[in-house]
Amino acid sequence: MHELVIRTTHGGVGSNRLIPSMLHEWRKPRCEAFEPRNIWSLYNAFTESLKVGNLAELPNRTETLNGLLDAHVELGLNRELSQERLSSKRGPPLAIETPISAVKSENAC
Repeated sequence: MHELVIRTTHGGVGSNRLIPSMLHEWRKPRCEAFEPRNIWSLYNAFTESLKVGNLAELPNRTETLNGLLDAHVELGLNRELSQERLSSKRGPPLAIETPISAVKSENAC
């Protein structure tokens, strides 16, 4: 999980100032549906944290976040996009780690 957090800063999802609020949402989610430790809960922690930022940048940041998480769980849907954005921002693409199960909560807040 921690490497994914770092990847988001390299990929332009948010700056390192986003990390404390994202970790707070991860550790103590506002909604019970996001208490399980899975990729959907991690996505929610990021998106909750992004709500306080620049709304004009939100679509691009969310698209990049989707690509990073899709690549992490090897969905392949946005893999090329996330790798392209990572390489254009901060050098060569990062290696993809062993995937975790993608779980979407049916009881979203």
